[in-house]
Amino acid sequence: TPTRPKQVATAESLDAQGLAIYGTLLLVADGENGLRIVDIDSPTKPELISTRKTSDARRISVWSPDEDTVVTFIADGEFGVKLIDITNPFEPTRRATVDTVEAFETAVYGSGATATLFLADGTGGLKIFDARTTGISLIDTIDLPDVRTVTMSDDLLIVGDDSTGVILFDVIDPRQPRELSRIAIQ
Repeated sequence: TPTRPKQVATAESLDAQGLAIYGTLLLVADGENGLRIVDIDSPTKPELISTRKTSDARRISVWSPDEDTVVTFIADGEFGVKLIDITNPFEPTRRATVDTVEAFETAVYGSGATATLFLADGTGGLKIFDARTTGISLIDTIDLPDVRTVTMSDDLLIVGDDSTGVILFDVIDPRQPRELSRIAIQ
């Protein structure tokens, strides 16, 4: 029960920094070990099924634009954002890399053939990308001093900045986020 969680198994990771779930796949951003894909169909017997090397995998987002395609966006620190196709989870394939200042975390908004990728890029600010299964292209940058985290809740983008605090954006038009409010965190 949720009030009394019980460990049923462990999956080996050397530096798990970010997690995402897609169906019965656990996707692990595992630091310098890169992407690890673990089959958790049987939660008591997780099985590592593949890996894909990156340099500093910190956080991971997953996006499935249609029933035949699944890709991940990995925030890879000073080594940028990696777009990795995991449609065949046994053979993850890098599709693109975008240079960044210091990619901390990604969040994906949208469905269908295109989506918008938001990136917490440290002193590089909040980056907004057009995301496709074959590549990522920069749309805009919102100047913020030190963006470390991003997350989505419906049409709300929540941004954590080390200097400013928490900033809430309306992303009904994801190409032009509208700032709603700021929360100073002391």
